Amino acid sequence: MSQLFYIHPDNPQPRLISQCVEVLRKGGVIVYPTDSGYALGCMLGEKNAMERICRIRNLDKTIGLRVPSNPIAFDLLAALGEPLMSTTLMLPGNDFAESDPEEIQDALDKVVDLVIHGGFLGQQPTTVIDLTEDSPEVVRVGAGDPKPFM
Repeated sequence: MSQLFYIHPDNPQPRLISQCVEVLRKGGVIVYPTDSGYALGCMLGEKNAMERICRIRNLDKTIGLRVPSNPIAFDLLAALGEPLMSTTLMLPGNDFAESDPEEIQDALDKVVDLVIHGGFLGQQPTTVIDLTEDSPEVVRVGAGDPKPFM
C-alpha cells in the first residue's frame, strides 16, 4: 500500500520533501506533480524501480529530458541532489497526464510507494522533441518553447 503525502503546492514542507527523498533512495517509485500533470519517478540506476515504471506505463525504455516548472518538483530535485528518472503519468489507454492525486492513489495504491498530493493539476501536455536522429523533430507542441531546437 502506498503512502500519500499532502504537500503544499506553493510552499513545500521541507520535512515531507526529505521523507520523499528517503523513499527514492530506498529504491521506491513515487508519483509527484509537475507543471503538466503528475509524473512517476525513481532514482537513476534503480533497475527494479525503472522496470516497475515501465510496467505501469507499458513503455519501452526510451530516455528523455524533462525540466518541470513546479515548486514541489524543484524542491524534491534540490533535496535529492541528482536527476530523477521520470515519465509523465499517463495510464495505458489514456491520452493525457493524470491530474487528480486521489484518483491516482486509488489506481496505483499497490504499485507505487508514495503519492505526493500537490493539488489538482491541469492537463497541459508538454512539448516533446525527438533527438534520436541527426536533426531534432518536434513530436508534440505544448508547454515549452520548441524554437531553440528548430
